[in-house]
Amino acid sequence: MLLAFALGVLLYVAYTLRYTLLLLWVSVLMAVLLTPIVEWISGWSIKGRHPGPGLSLLIFFFVIAVALSLFFWLVVPPIVRDARGLSQQLPDHVQSWLNWAHQHVPMTSHLDENDLKRYAELLIGGIGDVFRNLTSGMVKFVTVILVAAYFILDGKTSFDWMVSLFPAGQQTRLRATLERGGSRMRRWLGGQGLLMLAQGITALLAYWLLHVRYFYVLGLLAAIFNIIPVLGPVLTLVAAGLVAALDGFGKVVGVTIFYLVYHNLENAFLNPRIMKSRVHLPAVAIIVSIVIGDAIAGIVGVLIAVPTAALIAEIVNEYLIKRNTPPVSAEPAHPVQLASK
Repeated sequence: MLLAFALGVLLYVAYTLRYTLLLLWVSVLMAVLLTPIVEWISGWSIKGRHPGPGLSLLIFFFVIAVALSLFFWLVVPPIVRDARGLSQQLPDHVQSWLNWAHQHVPMTSHLDENDLKRYAELLIGGIGDVFRNLTSGMVKFVTVILVAAYFILDGKTSFDWMVSLFPAGQQTRLRATLERGGSRMRRWLGGQGLLMLAQGITALLAYWLLHVRYFYVLGLLAAIFNIIPVLGPVLTLVAAGLVAALDGFGKVVGVTIFYLVYHNLENAFLNPRIMKSRVHLPAVAIIVSIVIGDAIAGIVGVLIAVPTAALIAEIVNEYLIKRNTPPVSAEPAHPVQLASK
């Protein structure tokens, strides 16, 4: 009775703190995925010395900050300059969009400039909600980065302490199981990198063939947004569609067709096969884990669903499947062999 009460209290506390526990789990996953990169940097030789874990982590963040700074320094000024010129030409663009739509899309024959203004206001309001959510998400992201940095620097101590909580006879087995699960989660990161690369290259080529402005920037954004499940493709399509609309409604149609074709291909073929080969999970298990992750924690749940499923699969395989597998019995010796003895 006391055990049931304690278990109920534990479940209630876990439910109350579910968002905090989710952030901690995301931090742990990020630490597991980034630790090999920090260890690789620690192997560098700088004037005969190797940087420690703390310095290696600072080098990693510094490289990321420099890359982002260069990106904004080289890309943002020409976009802002062109945006100022295009703002003066906006009425002409609106009229050209209406003329094209009236000629090629019969159902838009009743649209006028006032309708487009209302739709634009709705779109701007929706984009404002997205940015407000992104602002809240950035605060959580910084929190996750700081906690993940702590786990990277003090991960071995924390890992040893967690393992020490289990019986001594089970610690070696548990340690090996969790290390194999961590390896599978890192392979997931490699698979996600392949998907981002495929998305970026195909988007870059498609935008270049369609003569969309800033095709190189949009291709890079497509690769980066690919890591955001569900919402990523929508953000990419909105960004590419808005830029394509500056040159005509036909390019918007071309961009939309590209995304419909590519993302159906990715969801049906690339994603399940790449992730299956990387984390050794059946395609149906990957899809189910994504659905469950979305139901539990929304976009964040979808993002961490596959690596979490890989870890759970490793634990289940070690403690349930292997335990229930009967040992292979030795074949009885042949009578002739017994006689020879």
